[in-house]
Amino acid sequence: MTDQLDSSDLIATFDTDLTAPPRLRPGKVQPMPARPLHVHDPEFSWVSGYVHALPMIGVNAPAEIRYPAWSSLGSRTIDSARGEMETYPNADAIAVMGASPFKRDHPHLSVIADHMPTQWRNTVSPRLPNEYLSGALVSYPYGQLYGVFEMRARLPRGRGLWPAFWLLPCDLSWPPEIDVMEVLGHDPTTLYTTVHTAQLGHRQHFGKAHQDVDLSRDFNDFTVDWGPEQIVFYLNRTAVFAYPTPNDLHKPCYLLLNLAVGAPGSWPGAPDAATPFPASMTVAHVRAWQRQRYVTVP
Repeated sequence: MTDQLDSSDLIATFDTDLTAPPRLRPGKVQPMPARPLHVHDPEFSWVSGYVHALPMIGVNAPAEIRYPAWSSLGSRTIDSARGEMETYPNADAIAVMGASPFKRDHPHLSVIADHMPTQWRNTVSPRLPNEYLSGALVSYPYGQLYGVFEMRARLPRGRGLWPAFWLLPCDLSWPPEIDVMEVLGHDPTTLYTTVHTAQLGHRQHFGKAHQDVDLSRDFNDFTVDWGPEQIVFYLNRTAVFAYPTPNDLHKPCYLLLNLAVGAPGSWPGAPDAATPFPASMTVAHVRAWQRQRYVTVP
């Protein structure tokens, strides 16, 4: 592992500076084969919320809105161990609500977490939390096998806030998972980087907590260099952690960025009276590169 990110053989594959509101894909997400990230793909659009979503209830959606939906990885039945209290709207739910958790914060994009508006609480499935409304952007099914992935962002401060930038397999399996960045709002000077794997037949995770600057005060680069032999994590292009690539992380992965809100007893804890709402994670860009030496010839 070298201290500084080697940029000598990087080939740009994806670059969005998020100076305009993200293009969101309508309709319910259907499983499909991985599509390559490409810097000039005119068909690329983000999924708002997670891939697995549940319908809104109690709303008479316009006829053209076929799949208004909410999603959460912190739902009470899907993954309650994560302990989250936010729910994410998909593009159709955003259209129904006439409001969005994504806001242009010139010249960047802010992902907003706030208290769930009273008029929308009853539209959330009982299987999902409805205390907070927040945003997640997902590149599925656009993904990549190996490469360098980066988000430049300013993170929120406040107990219970839980921003993240991560990768999941395009075949929708789990684990594995690469957590490029997780930060807990009550301690914005500590960056958590983690590799999740089931290569030994059971779930394991390996990571490091790296203490540095206050990540809520300014923009910082959160980067991972994922290769066939090792995964190296960087903060502002300086290495903070490395781990050998598990044998279940040799398949394309898609990108996710989100701002979660913790529940009582969870890792980030729940918000307290001092937690500022609305809270925002402001994103300057999301980029991906491939390394020439990672490109294999069939």
